[in-house]
Amino acid sequence: MLDTIVIGAGFAGLIAARELSLRGRSCLVLEARDRLGGRVHTSTFAGERIELGGTWVHSTQPFVWAEIARYAQPLAPMPLPGGTQAIWSGGALRPADPESLAAVIGGLAAFCAPAAEVLPEPYDPLARANPFETVSVRERLEGLALTERARDTLDAIFATLFHGPLEDVAASEALRLFALAGFNPLQMLASVSGTKLKDGMSSLIEAIAADGRAEIRLSCEVVSIDQSADHVSVALRSG
Repeated sequence: MLDTIVIGAGFAGLIAARELSLRGRSCLVLEARDRLGGRVHTSTFAGERIELGGTWVHSTQPFVWAEIARYAQPLAPMPLPGGTQAIWSGGALRPADPESLAAVIGGLAAFCAPAAEVLPEPYDPLARANPFETVSVRERLEGLALTERARDTLDAIFATLFHGPLEDVAASEALRLFALAGFNPLQMLASVSGTKLKDGMSSLIEAIAADGRAEIRLSCEVVSIDQSADHVSVALRSG
């Protein structure tokens, strides 16, 4: 009989399995997909390595950063873009001059201004209730006195960050990113667009998986979990 079954071979599952197995516990990891990583997946396109999930890493992410250091994963800072920068606003492509960029940074700071009050401990999501969990990013943007260009640019930034309609994203998620970045708008932008892993996020996942002694089974979808007084039974779709 196993000591532990971990369901899911993403970051959380693999690290839990590693720590348990390194402490002498027998451990089995069950993953429904045919690959490791969960929401992290590195692939290739046109001969280039691309990320189809979690992409950016930064020292403001202490848990991921600790794993990167543990496995000596090489970093790949993104180069500063060359040429003329532009912003699509008001139905036209407009130059991103210093004045408009300053307005964007100011708008981001205004959007996230409540973060210090509502998220004083951003690494603990259960520390306290956050009133911005019931306010969408769209509602928050429309409630601020921003220039059209600043609003359009922040709209694009948030849409890129959250990969979905801003009506469906809680403003608290943006505030949390801001708080994790030391309540600094420039640091926030750097944390979500500045550095990748040179060998891809999947290389970190594979290093974590290889470090433990847990058995990992892919393509094993769990359909039920039954717990009794002295054991837990896990049933798979495959039987």
